[in-house]
Amino acid sequence: MARSRGRKTRASNKGRADPSAPASPGTTKGAGSAGPWRCPACGHELRKRGRRCPACGSRVSDSTLVPALLPPYTPKNALERWAPGALICLVTVIAYIPSLDNKFVSWDDDHYLYNNQQVILPDGIKSGLFDVFYYSERKFRGTRSDEEKDRVSHQYYPLVMGMYWLEFRLYERLFDEPVRPHRRVDGIMFNTMNPDVAAGFHVTSVILHCLCVFLLIKLLRSLGMSTWVASTAAALFALTPVNVASVAWAAERKNMLSMMFYMLAMLSYLRFRRIGGWYWYAGCILLHQCALFSKTVAVTFPVMLVLTDRLIDGRWTVISLVRALPMAAQSAVAAGITIKVEDRERTHPYEGWIRLLIIPDCIRFYVQKSLVPTALLPVYALWDKAQDSFRSLLSAIGLLVAAWAAWHWRRRIPGHMYWAAALFLVTQGPLLGFRNINYFQFAFVADHYFYHGGIGLFVLIALTLGGVRGALGDRSVRHLVTILVAALALTFAALTYARCDDWQDIDSFWYKTVTGNRDLQYEAWQETEGFWEGTSGNRDCWPAYYNLANQAVRDKDVDKAATLYAEAIAAYRRSGEGRRELWQAYDRLLPILLGQRRFAEVETMGRQFLEWIPDHGEANYYTGLAYDQQGKFDEAEECYKKMLRVRSPNARYRHFKSQALTNLARIYLTVEDKLDEDKAVDCLEKALQLNPDNRAARELMKRVEQERQNRRQ
Repeated sequence: MARSRGRKTRASNKGRADPSAPASPGTTKGAGSAGPWRCPACGHELRKRGRRCPACGSRVSDSTLVPALLPPYTPKNALERWAPGALICLVTVIAYIPSLDNKFVSWDDDHYLYNNQQVILPDGIKSGLFDVFYYSERKFRGTRSDEEKDRVSHQYYPLVMGMYWLEFRLYERLFDEPVRPHRRVDGIMFNTMNPDVAAGFHVTSVILHCLCVFLLIKLLRSLGMSTWVASTAAALFALTPVNVASVAWAAERKNMLSMMFYMLAMLSYLRFRRIGGWYWYAGCILLHQCALFSKTVAVTFPVMLVLTDRLIDGRWTVISLVRALPMAAQSAVAAGITIKVEDRERTHPYEGWIRLLIIPDCIRFYVQKSLVPTALLPVYALWDKAQDSFRSLLSAIGLLVAAWAAWHWRRRIPGHMYWAAALFLVTQGPLLGFRNINYFQFAFVADHYFYHGGIGLFVLIALTLGGVRGALGDRSVRHLVTILVAALALTFAALTYARCDDWQDIDSFWYKTVTGNRDLQYEAWQETEGFWEGTSGNRDCWPAYYNLANQAVRDKDVDKAATLYAEAIAAYRRSGEGRRELWQAYDRLLPILLGQRRFAEVETMGRQFLEWIPDHGEANYYTGLAYDQQGKFDEAEECYKKMLRVRSPNARYRHFKSQALTNLARIYLTVEDKLDEDKAVDCLEKALQLNPDNRAARELMKRVEQERQNRRQ
């Protein structure tokens, strides 16, 4: 009897809706459907029907019930939960082993780390949090002189600087002299960090990258994606060689830290949506602020919050906008601080329709690099609006076609794909060229800009491969797709392993940028005729030549430094229309040429530079010296006088003015058609007021006084 009742019960349940099966996104259950449901007012999940919602107390009825939230994917066992992430992280650590031997590069590493007062000084955490509010004071604007310390790092990322500060305190205890003392070589201040300390910073970056991998798998499962899709996306994200620019570059710690808090905030919000609890919502707000304190690109979080609500609810709701308001306010404040603090005066002036074409071309670039990560450079070339406008137009047409296809087949494309595409476009949005940022003077794209938005692309790829795999009925063919994905991930890992050495040191970083091959360095392209033909590097990257020249000065190779500074000036001219001259290179090249007694070259280059910046003090001084040494005293006098009219509180300018006055006095005392002893004495008195230690001025003054005394006798 019992057995027959059991069979009858099982038979009667066949075909009945599974109470635990939610409706697909975009559909609505009728009143007669099986649960679970949720309250239409507050979204609280209702395990059984009732007249009032236990969370908000509002009345509910069969006609107002709406489907429950999109459920998360639950792993079947502990092996499925932890093994994919652990395996991916193991391969990731192996792929990034070469980065642990890397030193620092001369771009941003000095500014963020060993020359950053917010890291080195004991009150660095306080400085990183509050000095930005004193940005109007000169000493907090990054204009460092001999009497002042640069206390602001041009970017308000207090959590990043605070983490650097904590690590530096640790390395102070572990290593002797973690930061080697300042030393000046030919006017350039050098401050270096112990190589063992560099290894510590790189280890931390790899650990943070692995944490992001685990969080990504957790986040995608929380959104209902399977372990296969989540693991595929995480593997491609973890091992793509494009992300080497973030993980192996110590100054780009902000990317991993910001993305980690970004995903933690999203997970906290999903937890709040599923089980309620104000503390999960408060945690989301706090974690979002941590992401903003790490990198301002997290301003896109409120938009993704609303889109995530659309994914899990299956519809647009006003309450979703209300829940995103606190994060939107945080993002607005962070954006305002970033606009105020970051230097935007040197950006490349592409405006109008050219600016609009840059945006789809940037999207095309990042999609291409995610699929085929080849020809990767630390710094890409600045696109030429004349040569690349046709390609940009094709990119715009392709983007419009993709948008039309997404709309036309919107009922067939899963919601997760729209969410992944939105994650890429929204998160990458601030870096697509809508607004000028300082980096755009070098290039409109960068691999280290890909870390956040790239996740959306890799999720989209994983969903596509997962759909193909699911459509294949044969299990062996499905396993073949998995093997192909694993082979692709391992290929990425091999490319990542090889690319880590591009950040080995200053030379490898910049020669890779210029020549496309870090082993083809200065001697190769200086001695080989036609070397540049067929190279894949960024030949017009003027920061490469400039930083390599600084390194040559540090190595006391003045001939090499002079050649590289000249290349930096030439590349700066080639890299864009309407630019002013690269005054920093002139400022360092001219004294080198003077030391080599190449006065004619100093005269020529000085005139070129002064055509752009007539009131530049040091250029007028060096050009005046060149004229002076060639006997062109009228031109020398004019340059010296222009230099004296420059106003600057910098102690270095006082030194130059004192020397210019001394040289003028010598002209007034020795050149026949300019003899004027009173002018000479006046110049010498002013020179000694500016610099009492000016030995040449003292000797000339003694000479004049002696001659006057002799005349009186």
